[in-house]
Amino acid sequence: MRGRSGKPVTNTIPYGFKKDPEEKHHWLVDEKAADVVRRIFRLSVEGKGPLTIAKILMNDKVERPSYYLAQRGRGTCQSKTDMSRPYDWTSNTVADMLAKPEYMGHTVNFRAYKPSYKDKKMIKRPPEEWLIFLL
Repeated sequence: MRGRSGKPVTNTIPYGFKKDPEEKHHWLVDEKAADVVRRIFRLSVEGKGPLTIAKILMNDKVERPSYYLAQRGRGTCQSKTDMSRPYDWTSNTVADMLAKPEYMGHTVNFRAYKPSYKDKKMIKRPPEEWLIFLL
């Protein structure tokens, strides 16, 4: 089973990464977005909270992840993204990014599942059920 091999099984690649055109189960660093991710982590290490970081990014007119990805034809929220508000960062977006193990280089599989192939909605698993491959 691919998910137990340590290769990512998700179709949703975190902001700051992009699919490798040569190997679909490998992610490459999206340098422009990765600079923003690094900045967020640096600001957090400096003691700033998610709300303060979001305000800094808005004031500096940094494109929010959903807008950035939609502009490039990527991401899961392309049709739902409000393209009139490119810089509207939220504290939840920042907090979610700071909590993602993928930004430490880990692979996380089985965050969610479908009870049946007929179901459209994914059911989230609790973090203790995730399969995490450490860097």
